[in-house]
Amino acid sequence: MISLTAVTILVVEDEALIRLDLQVILAAFGATVVEAESVAQARDLVGRMMMQAAVLDVLVPDGDTFGLARELLAAGVRVLFVTGIGEGIPADLHHCPVVAKPFAGDELAGAVAALFDRG
Repeated sequence: MISLTAVTILVVEDEALIRLDLQVILAAFGATVVEAESVAQARDLVGRMMMQAAVLDVLVPDGDTFGLARELLAAGVRVLFVTGIGEGIPADLHHCPVVAKPFAGDELAGAVAALFDRG
């Protein structure tokens, strides 16, 4: 059984139903989830709280999340992309796992848990 207890995860997703799915799935495995609809909202949250991982949609209303991903990685936050676009992840972020939309709950939770297995 996957456990994400004591893990705070930032979810950046502009589609409300997908954001809710992500929150429900991750919370079911014990994670604390903080949510943002945009890069600007996410940066505000990052400035105010600690998180261990981030699940980022690639494209949100105020642009792509690649710059945010780089900032999070530099701060020691593990990053996973959840996206409907199959390509376009910059070469310097290829080490970040990608879960394709639509996704299954176990697939998503397993990918997040694997972030911690890899260190």
